[in-house]
Amino acid sequence: MLQRTMVVNEQVHCDGSSIWTNSEGISGIVQRIEVRGYVGRGYVGESCDWILVDVYHDIPMWEIYTDKGFECDVSRIISDHLGIGVDVSFTEQGMQELGIASMEPVRKRSIANLFNWLDS
Repeated sequence: MLQRTMVVNEQVHCDGSSIWTNSEGISGIVQRIEVRGYVGRGYVGESCDWILVDVYHDIPMWEIYTDKGFECDVSRIISDHLGIGVDVSFTEQGMQELGIASMEPVRKRSIANLFNWLDS
């Protein structure tokens, strides 16, 4: 497993698109982002490489899950911090925690960029 942490302390804004709550106008600070990469083989020998992105924030609710404004701001923060393009999206609802948004890269380019950063 590869793992690195970005300390960012940057503001994020929700745009109201969460399906779980009225998230319009909700904002907070992302303190850090932890990125973990796994490289391995699946049950039938296929590659099962994947990346998990945990976003530590001070918004006192998990119901911001699915908010596109939050996703866009976190993608921008990661991209600015690394100097490369990375787009992330929320993982499944059951992985969300109070103060920790579980996210993952959504494009092959984003996955490759994060693996390259993890391995540097």
